Parts: sequence; C-alpha cells; structure tokens
Amino acid sequence: ENPSQAALALCLEAFGNLASAPGPPPSEAQVAETVAEANKVLGDDRTAKHAFAMQLAKHWWIVQNGYEVRYAPGKNQVAVARAL
Repeated sequence: ENPSQAALALCLEAFGNLASAPGPPPSEAQVAETVAEANKVLGDDRTAKHAFAMQLAKHWWIVQNGYEVRYAPGKNQVAVARAL
C-alpha cells in the first residue's frame, strides 16, 4: 500500500466514523469540515483527491442525505454540498 492509498483510506474512514457516530446526524458544517481536512491530508495528490471524491459520492450517508460530492481539478479541491 503506498502512502496515497493509506491517506485515502484514512480520509474515507474518518468520514465513515462521522456518518455512523451515535447521536444526531452530522451537520452540513461537520461534513464540510471533514472534507476540508481530507483536502489537507491528501495535499497535492490529484489522483487521490479524485478517487476520494468518487468513493465519497457513493457513500450510503451521502446518498441518503441528498449531498453531492464534486472534485474541482482547477482548484484541486473536493467539495460537498446539499443537492438542490
């Protein structure tokens, strides 16, 4: 496993932990904060960020709660927002 794959797995696990934590569902701000942290952890690795966005978009919590995940190559950033 290369460092990018390990970082990617860590970021997906962090989101999974947030989504499945006991208590009220995470707020939009908590989701955004977790994705912002993933952007920092994955740094300049465009491939890892694109993979993170693709996998996060399929996460059950994202789908059930009406969120969209986007990767902006120009900014090299992953963003999550509620779908309209």
